[in-house]
Amino acid sequence: MATTNLNIRTDKAIKDQAEEIFNELGLNMTTAVNIFLRTAIREQGIPFELKLDVPNETPAAAIEEGREMTRAEEYLIFFLERYRYHKGLSGKDAIELFQSKGISEYILSHYDALHVQSEQSVIEEIDELLEDSALSNTP
Repeated sequence: MATTNLNIRTDKAIKDQAEEIFNELGLNMTTAVNIFLRTAIREQGIPFELKLDVPNETPAAAIEEGREMTRAEEYLIFFLERYRYHKGLSGKDAIELFQSKGISEYILSHYDALHVQSEQSVIEEIDELLEDSALSNTP
């Protein structure tokens, strides 16, 4: 994969605030921008709703800088965003939920079967996994 540099201008306070959030998510600025660009390409547009007076939250799975994402990893990031949107979760809460309940691993290991299903079907499957997880943790 050939790489190129992308130079942008932004307010220092905005850059600092974004870096703080990305660091909490285990990301750096380069990885966060690459996630945004890949999602914009996949969705053929801005990958979030444009609204006035709504705080920005950028969910993403923590990935190592410089590592090329597999299709399964890209799908995981896509579905993390879609699930977060459908359930009204913050990015951080969605990431914690996916990681703590094994949803991330499930999506990665079942990518071949999941990526051909409808978005709603996969959301329902995730809900069932979470329900099963809650039931198995009940004494």
